[in-house]
Amino acid sequence: RGQQPRSVKNTTNAEDARMQRMRNTVELRKQKTDEKLKRLRNVGDSGGDALGNSETSQLDVARLPEITQALYAPEEQTQEDATREFRKLLSIERNPPIQQVINAGVVPRFVEFLSKWQRPTL
Repeated sequence: RGQQPRSVKNTTNAEDARMQRMRNTVELRKQKTDEKLKRLRNVGDSGGDALGNSETSQLDVARLPEITQALYAPEEQTQEDATREFRKLLSIERNPPIQQVINAGVVPRFVEFLSKWQRPTL
């Protein structure tokens, strides 16, 4: 009789330890995936600190009219470059300027680009 509760307790501890290891493994995987996505989103960025990043976003928001104009340019490469600039601007991790981009009136242009299957880079 003295042995039975002890083995149940050991089983519970072993199972708890196994569940904890599984949780830790899942958490590590999530962190790794988040870091990978963060690196992919920041491709081409200088990777400065948070202050530098906000300064960069302010500069980009100031360039919004220029980028919008380039989006409507007749040259395909200029359109592609402008689209890439908007994507970088909207992928800023903290406080992306979504409303400013919407107010710039470029959403219908992006929808138009989605219908151009011949140009998948847009």
